[in-house]
Amino acid sequence: MVQFSERIAHLMETVHPAGRGPYNLAEVVAGIAEHDVKISVPYLSHLRNGTRTNPKPEIVTALAAFFKVSPAYFYDATYAKKIDEDLDLIVQLRDSKVREIAERSYGLSEGARQVVADMVNHLRTAEGLPDKPTSET
Repeated sequence: MVQFSERIAHLMETVHPAGRGPYNLAEVVAGIAEHDVKISVPYLSHLRNGTRTNPKPEIVTALAAFFKVSPAYFYDATYAKKIDEDLDLIVQLRDSKVREIAERSYGLSEGARQVVADMVNHLRTAEGLPDKPTSET
C-alpha cells in the first residue's frame, strides 16, 4: 500500500505551474494557510518523509485543495492511480516539443492524426522506448 508520505511527495514533485520547479515546503505551508489550516514547515516535512503518518482530516483536505485533487487521493488507491496517470500526462505535456506536436495535430483529420500516431510509435520503437510513455521516458 502506498503511504501518505509517498502521495504527498509525488504531488509536490509533479503539481506545479509550468515553467518553474516544484513547490518547496514553505510554499505549500503558505498555500494551505489560505484554507485556514496552519501547520509548520517541519510538520509538513515529517508528513512528506513518513515520520508523521496520520494528519488530521482538515490538513488532508487543505493539502488536497492546494494540489487540486480530492482528499480521496490520499486514501483511495484506485482514485490515486487515475490521478497519477493524469499527472504523468501533464508532466509529459510540460515538454515544449511534446506540447507542440499535440497542438499542431489539433484540427487534423482522424486519418492524419493516425499517421502522426503511427510515426510516433515507430520512432519510439526505433529508439527502444516502451509503447506507453511514462514521466521518466
